[in-house]
Amino acid sequence: MFHTTTELMTHQARAVAKLSPSRVAALFMDMGTGKSLTALRLAELKQANWNKLFWFCPCALRQTVLEQIIEHTDIPADMVTVWNQQGMRKRSRRDDALVHIIGIETMSSSTNAVLRYNQLLTEDGFVIVDESSYIKANRAKRTQRITAMSDRSRYRMIMTGTPLTDSIIDLFAQMTFLSPKILGHNSWYSFANAHIEYETKPSRFNKSMRIRTGRVLRTFDKDVLAAQIEPYVFQVRREECLDLPKQIYVDRTCELAEWQRELYEQAKLDALASRDWDAWNDTSILQLFTTLQKIVVGFAGQVVRADNPRIDLLLETIGEIADDEPLIIWTKYLEAADTICQILGRHYGSDQVWKFTGRVGETQRNHNLENWRRKGRFLIATQAIGGHGLTLNEAAYSLFYADSFKYAERIQAEGRNHRIGQERPVVYTTLRCEDTIDNRIEHKLQLTDSVVSDFRRMVDSLVRQGDQDAIKKAIASL
Repeated sequence: MFHTTTELMTHQARAVAKLSPSRVAALFMDMGTGKSLTALRLAELKQANWNKLFWFCPCALRQTVLEQIIEHTDIPADMVTVWNQQGMRKRSRRDDALVHIIGIETMSSSTNAVLRYNQLLTEDGFVIVDESSYIKANRAKRTQRITAMSDRSRYRMIMTGTPLTDSIIDLFAQMTFLSPKILGHNSWYSFANAHIEYETKPSRFNKSMRIRTGRVLRTFDKDVLAAQIEPYVFQVRREECLDLPKQIYVDRTCELAEWQRELYEQAKLDALASRDWDAWNDTSILQLFTTLQKIVVGFAGQVVRADNPRIDLLLETIGEIADDEPLIIWTKYLEAADTICQILGRHYGSDQVWKFTGRVGETQRNHNLENWRRKGRFLIATQAIGGHGLTLNEAAYSLFYADSFKYAERIQAEGRNHRIGQERPVVYTTLRCEDTIDNRIEHKLQLTDSVVSDFRRMVDSLVRQGDQDAIKKAIASL
């Protein structure tokens, strides 16, 4: 038997009161509002009926989840096992542990992990999927494996601050993991036919038939879906439950260097020359946007040049912040993180700069994070690795060197140091280049939209109108 050792806040107690009678539950709570403690309290109340707790989370968060469990419960550390490279070795395996922390991505890549989970999970299991947007793709291998095997468990729970990163389509796989009965659809096709209208086009083989292109025109009956999931969901926003310090947003701008402008304009011309008008889709638009953004942030080939205005702007911005202030620098690209680390290391000393990216192994990442907390000043992180689950309240300053194209990823990164325990106003400084793709990213993030999806809708409309000149102008305006 274990007990939680941290007192619940009011909103957490409300979540427990609502969801404790149910065998399945969804905690749609903003980042920083205490999802982990709420989940542990629900597990504590039901522990007479389960024998093992399986906690799925992004691989980068396994250590964080372990720390949360140790902090908020009296579960001995040796009764919690992390399924990392060492923990999966036969000698190190702790199959008798009470809590098993498993990387979601591991269920796609490791046959051993899949077989072990299938062996250990019984009908007396309790399964949690933390950051459940990672299983929103119903065809993904990890989604199908986790969902199929977890169906036998007595209790299932999902947790995320961003359940709908794109549309209600994201709900299907997450709710199916809990139970297909919630939405009333046993298959994706049944759900899609009931709630999604797709674009169609004539079949190449039979002009009288129309086939789906895969592009969603609209979704409907959202109120019906909301009513279906409501009994199983607790949702809360930070502003509703926490008295957090204010957030301050600052934009710093620069202009492209001549060599960048030449590459930038040529990339747009190449994109126009390489595609038919009706061949533009999400993938081709993403490729163009990524190419343009890489040029803007300083790429020349496969590396980020140190002699670019954005780096100069970064150093200038840092110079205006007190020397004893810890900073988080977010960047989308690994190469940019490498260049930033090298430059800051030369300016401030290598012991002041710590990297938290996918190029650093999990053990070393955790070591780097601890060093930053104890003695470092700069934490250089990518949104893909550091944007979920971490608490970085040591820093009241965040700098965004290269932004994501998605609002959900930006807001997740912002939430790392604006959560329970932060006592100072948090300043978010975004670096941008004038008259570039940065302007479109800034505008769409303010509208909580996807940059790529928005541009795709505009291009589709122009293609249907046959207005090639307007398409050229749209691309030229990027």
